[in-house]
Amino acid sequence: MGATGIWGAFAYFWSAGDAAIAGTLNLRGAERSTLLDSVVCALKNVKTSGAEIRWALPRFVRYFGTDRRRKAPFASPDMPSLFDRFLPGPDVRERHATLVRAPADLVLDVARNLDMQALPAIRAIFWLRTKLMGAKNTPPARGVGLVAFTRSLGWGVLLDQPGRAYVSGAACQPWKADVVFSPIPPEEFATYAEPDRVKIAWSLETEPLEPELTRLSTETRAAATDEQARVKFLRYWRVARIGIVAIRLLLLPAARRAAERRWLAHRKA
Repeated sequence: MGATGIWGAFAYFWSAGDAAIAGTLNLRGAERSTLLDSVVCALKNVKTSGAEIRWALPRFVRYFGTDRRRKAPFASPDMPSLFDRFLPGPDVRERHATLVRAPADLVLDVARNLDMQALPAIRAIFWLRTKLMGAKNTPPARGVGLVAFTRSLGWGVLLDQPGRAYVSGAACQPWKADVVFSPIPPEEFATYAEPDRVKIAWSLETEPLEPELTRLSTETRAAATDEQARVKFLRYWRVARIGIVAIRLLLLPAARRAAERRWLAHRKA
């Protein structure tokens, strides 16, 4: 098994095993062969490039080998957060970053319009979640940018600063197989408290370090609206974080490469 197979097996088998232990996935009565076939099929569809593996895998290992009470070693330096007005006290907070050799406004434009479904590893993660959770919803067709893709799922816009940041948010019950995302107006997000829900916000941010050097960051925060939702969400998060972190660690290098290619082509034009 090559690097790609090891990466996929590590993430997927850990996710399925941890879920079974935690009781967050209903595997009772499921045929073992069906589950195994699902995992094997997912692995066959993971054809992530060597560059993505080399960038994401060590960060994935460091993430789960780091005391999560400390800042992750690959997180960007602390900056005034765009989230504090929306989710000042989250139950979960993740932040990841990479450096891109391109101007900030171009980097953010590329990140916003990146086709997440074009990355085979990410498609496999979504596909496997669908199989394990028994979901009926299918992801949109390829060719849709990240912002348009999430808006089509129901995510709302909390903040949109051209060339600087995009923050999206919604309320949902993420532990359900078919998740329904409900947008919340920005002015109501901080005080939203409908029972048995989780508020989630995520961002794309650019910080210009030099005229042609940018730090691209993504942050995700989540907070339950009551204790009942918090218990269910944190139990779900124990499993879901595997795929969620993997997606972010695959998106960042993809956005970096796309932005640098576009900037190089612009300079040569």
